Amino acid sequence: MDELRGLWRGKRIDNGEWIHGVPLQHCDGDWQLISGKVGAMAIQTVVADTLSECTGVRDDNGRLIFEGDIVEHNGERYVIKYLEKYMRFSPVKPGTVFAVFDYTQSEIIGNIHDNPELLNDRHKETGNDQERAAR
Repeated sequence: MDELRGLWRGKRIDNGEWIHGVPLQHCDGDWQLISGKVGAMAIQTVVADTLSECTGVRDDNGRLIFEGDIVEHNGERYVIKYLEKYMRFSPVKPGTVFAVFDYTQSEIIGNIHDNPELLNDRHKETGNDQERAAR
């Protein structure tokens, strides 16, 4: 896990490709990710809203889980968020504070930036959509 400490991802502003690295805020306010090694470093500007930190753990398929990922566990979908109050990453479902489960028993099915409909579709199917409940 130590080698993952400080790893972030973000979508490049020029082509929308996801990249990994260490974040740096430029003096003009833009966010950039620095990746690579000394002598072969790359600095790319990213969309600030897509910056997300690695949790340091992997899902059932061995994929790194980042803040903003949508995971499925026991048929339920959750968004991975950093909860400052608890100083931890946690799966969160609308209408709940957070859930506790073994991440290795979950699967990344998307993220809030590329696949927000994954949350809306599931909540409509299960009747948990807040707008639907208000009707």
